Amino acid sequence: MREYSSIGIGINYYVYLFFALCFVMIIIQQSNVIPYYYDGNVFSFLIDRDPWTTGISTLLFLSFGINNVIVDNHGITRKVLLLPFFKREKSWKEIKHYAFVNEVYEGQHSETKKAVWFIDYKDYVCFRVTKFGRKNLREILEFVDKVEDKYELYLEFKNPIFMRNGMTKVKYPENTEDEKK
Repeated sequence: MREYSSIGIGINYYVYLFFALCFVMIIIQQSNVIPYYYDGNVFSFLIDRDPWTTGISTLLFLSFGINNVIVDNHGITRKVLLLPFFKREKSWKEIKHYAFVNEVYEGQHSETKKAVWFIDYKDYVCFRVTKFGRKNLREILEFVDKVEDKYELYLEFKNPIFMRNGMTKVKYPENTEDEKK
């Protein structure tokens, strides 16, 4: 049994982690809970007080953003790299087909993300892999082509937040040949 794996980085996770860290640092600097030996620098305070706990917790938080997608004959699995018990698995029996999708997010900071959606028999997204920041994705898709059906059209959705998380059904484009009849 051959396994193909692809390591990827979740950039959004690091952005959220950075904002959360800034928020915590502001709270810490403004609170009166800090001991009397605190000199105003959060990083030096954390490292001086307990460097091992600070280092291990930092590596732990950073590892949540790195995941590994593994494809084999049984199905597809996503695991957090250093914490493999945080995983999501789907077997090929649960997946109807996969599709290439452009996720267009509109608003002040509009962006387009390219992703591969694995869609189940009820037309919900059951597994999603983004193309950005992923290594060996081509090998995985070549293997998936042998195992699963591919949706023939390249899909594009505007603001598919609920759809990509499997909360709403995938809205396929209407067939143009049926309209001509």
